[in-house]
Amino acid sequence: MTEVEFISIIRNAVADEVSKQVTIQRGPKLVKGLKGLADLFGVTVSGAKKLKASGIIDEAISQHGRLIITDADKAIRLFQTRR
Repeated sequence: MTEVEFISIIRNAVADEVSKQVTIQRGPKLVKGLKGLADLFGVTVSGAKKLKASGIIDEAISQHGRLIITDADKAIRLFQTRR
Protein backbone atom coordinates (compact mmCIF):
# COMPACT_ATOMS: atom_id res chain seq x y z
CA MET A 1 0.00 0.00 0.00
CA THR A 2 1.36 3.36 -0.99
CA GLU A 3 1.15 6.55 0.98
CA VAL A 4 -1.43 7.96 -1.45
CA GLU A 5 -3.66 4.87 -1.06
CA PHE A 6 -3.39 5.06 2.72
CA ILE A 7 -4.35 8.75 2.76
CA SER A 8 -7.27 8.02 0.43
CA ILE A 9 -8.56 5.27 2.73
CA ILE A 10 -8.28 7.52 5.79
CA ARG A 11 -10.09 10.40 4.04
CA ASN A 12 -12.93 8.10 2.98
CA ALA A 13 -13.29 6.73 6.51
CA VAL A 14 -13.35 10.21 8.02
CA ALA A 15 -15.88 11.42 5.43
CA ASP A 16 -18.16 8.45 6.22
CA GLU A 17 -18.02 9.19 9.96
CA VAL A 18 -18.72 12.89 9.43
CA SER A 19 -21.74 12.11 7.25
CA LYS A 20 -23.07 9.74 9.94
CA GLN A 21 -22.69 12.41 12.63
CA VAL A 22 -24.45 15.02 10.51
CA THR A 23 -27.50 12.80 10.02
CA ILE A 24 -27.94 12.12 13.75
CA GLN A 25 -31.03 13.94 14.96
CA ARG A 26 -30.61 15.83 18.19
CA GLY A 27 -33.41 16.13 20.69
CA PRO A 28 -34.40 19.34 22.41
CA LYS A 29 -31.86 20.99 24.70
CA LEU A 30 -33.09 20.44 28.23
CA VAL A 31 -32.08 22.30 31.36
CA LYS A 32 -32.61 20.92 34.84
CA GLY A 33 -33.84 22.83 37.85
CA LEU A 34 -34.16 26.50 38.67
CA LYS A 35 -30.37 26.90 38.46
CA GLY A 36 -30.42 25.66 34.86
CA LEU A 37 -33.29 28.02 34.05
CA ALA A 38 -31.44 30.90 35.70
CA ASP A 39 -28.29 30.14 33.68
CA LEU A 40 -30.33 29.92 30.47
CA PHE A 41 -31.83 33.40 30.91
CA GLY A 42 -28.87 34.96 32.70
CA VAL A 43 -30.79 35.80 35.85
CA THR A 44 -30.57 34.84 39.51
CA VAL A 45 -32.36 31.80 40.91
CA SER A 46 -34.99 34.10 42.44
CA GLY A 47 -35.47 35.67 39.00
CA ALA A 48 -35.94 32.18 37.54
CA LYS A 49 -38.56 31.46 40.22
CA LYS A 50 -40.43 34.64 39.25
CA LEU A 51 -40.21 33.76 35.55
CA LYS A 52 -41.56 30.27 36.22
CA ALA A 53 -44.36 31.63 38.43
CA SER A 54 -45.35 34.21 35.80
CA GLY A 55 -46.64 31.47 33.50
CA ILE A 56 -44.92 32.89 30.43
CA ILE A 57 -42.93 29.72 29.76
CA ASP A 58 -45.33 27.13 31.25
CA GLU A 59 -45.52 25.19 27.96
CA ALA A 60 -41.75 24.60 28.07
CA ILE A 61 -41.64 23.39 31.69
CA SER A 62 -42.31 19.88 33.00
CA GLN A 63 -42.38 19.45 36.74
CA HIS A 64 -42.66 16.19 38.64
CA GLY A 65 -42.51 16.79 42.37
CA ARG A 66 -39.37 18.82 42.97
CA LEU A 67 -37.79 17.98 39.60
CA ILE A 68 -38.07 20.76 37.01
CA ILE A 69 -37.08 20.11 33.39
CA THR A 70 -37.24 22.92 30.83
CA ASP A 71 -37.04 22.72 27.04
CA ALA A 72 -34.54 25.55 26.50
CA ASP A 73 -35.36 26.35 22.88
CA LYS A 74 -39.10 26.43 23.52
CA ALA A 75 -38.68 28.56 26.66
CA ILE A 76 -36.63 31.15 24.79
CA ARG A 77 -39.14 31.21 21.93
CA LEU A 78 -42.07 31.64 24.36
CA PHE A 79 -40.25 34.39 26.25
CA GLN A 80 -39.52 36.30 23.04
CA THR A 81 -43.18 36.15 21.92
CA ARG A 82 -44.75 36.86 25.31
CA ARG A 83 -46.63 39.99 24.22
